[in-house]
Amino acid sequence: METDTQSPSSKFTNPSYQRRPQVIISDSESIETTDVESESSNDDNVMLSNVLKRKAYGKGRPM
Repeated sequence: METDTQSPSSKFTNPSYQRRPQVIISDSESIETTDVESESSNDDNVMLSNVLKRKAYGKGRPM
């Protein structure tokens, strides 16, 4: 029996992979993409999760 030896991208399988957010700076002349170091990405994810929960809860409430 043959098995697939290729593994998926490490960013999906490696729990230690750190997300590196990008900021796109745009002006009339050029577009530049800059990597941003985020020390609090886990805190940001928790805050975003809470915001999304509030939005979902707000949409389900009768007015």
